[in-house]
Amino acid sequence: MVIDPVGDSRAVSSAEDLFRRMRDAIERAGELCLRRLSVAGRIVELASPGERYLDEIFPAQAHLESKSTAAADLRIYVVDYASNGIAGPEAPWMLKVPASRGEIRGASADGRWHAAYSVGRNTLYLYDAHERVGICWTQDAAALPGHDRAAPMLFLWHWWLKAIGMGMVHGAALGFEDGGVLLAARGGSGKSTTALACLRSPLRYAADDYCVAESGVEPRIHSMYCTAKVLPDNLQRLPHMAAAVEPSSVGTEKLIFNVRAHWPKKIITGFPLRAVVVPRVSGLPETRFERIALGAALRALAPSTLFQLNGAGAEEFRRMGDLVRRAPCYMLHLGTNLDEIPRAIAAILQELRA
Repeated sequence: MVIDPVGDSRAVSSAEDLFRRMRDAIERAGELCLRRLSVAGRIVELASPGERYLDEIFPAQAHLESKSTAAADLRIYVVDYASNGIAGPEAPWMLKVPASRGEIRGASADGRWHAAYSVGRNTLYLYDAHERVGICWTQDAAALPGHDRAAPMLFLWHWWLKAIGMGMVHGAALGFEDGGVLLAARGGSGKSTTALACLRSPLRYAADDYCVAESGVEPRIHSMYCTAKVLPDNLQRLPHMAAAVEPSSVGTEKLIFNVRAHWPKKIITGFPLRAVVVPRVSGLPETRFERIALGAALRALAPSTLFQLNGAGAEEFRRMGDLVRRAPCYMLHLGTNLDEIPRAIAAILQELRA
């Protein structure tokens, strides 16, 4: 059965109108399947008319699964037309108004309503910041690209975290319960290789691409996904990862790994931020680190974060500036011996303890 909450797409007057129509249709569809997460210390409830979409995206965040019965701080409705029969709006309505990064212009005049549409993924994101309710609709969950399985609902997480004073950052994160480091760098800098090389060390893994930053007097890093992505050419440097490649990612731009599925004891869900580290491939055998100015760290962290997050701007830049002001910053010159890399990061943390 097809449920069409929109009807004539031309009749949709705003993101608010579309949100209310979609939510009403989802809630009329029958009993919802529920799963819960604990994200950055807050309870999030995922609700779907069926299991299929949840089964596709939940593995990326299974390390955050929660049995708490407390009231949820955020609810996300997860829907795909192929299995739920709930239709979305016709693409032309959205394509005539999108801006960069999928953002739909004019979605909100007061900051309450957010909307984005991914053309390549045929996925719609809607969010009500007042009620803290999101909707993620896609045409067919089985056809989602690997990136959406490895880092699902990125737009919705960004909008919600911004509303509660936190933010997504583009960076890897490694450490221990008493503190860790944020690896800040653009793609191709060795960030992911560094994070995955540390799986063979005492360091624990929180993120390889996106994580949550909580600024303040004592900033913290929170894990969002338990997945990792690397370029196929880098796999030869990470032989311990070969057996963990997700088959569906073979032949694509990046290979995907579920770290929790293969190294469950290496996962950490968060830690106090002790240092911001900028990796840089040196081509020399040894790995070494040196202190750098906060401006250099901010230049490594901010551009890629702002580019990848829908609607990110001055507020996100200020939050990242606060992070680098409150934590010492280092350049990590990556050597060709990967085993030295986690030892160098551990040495930074030990130096800071001392």
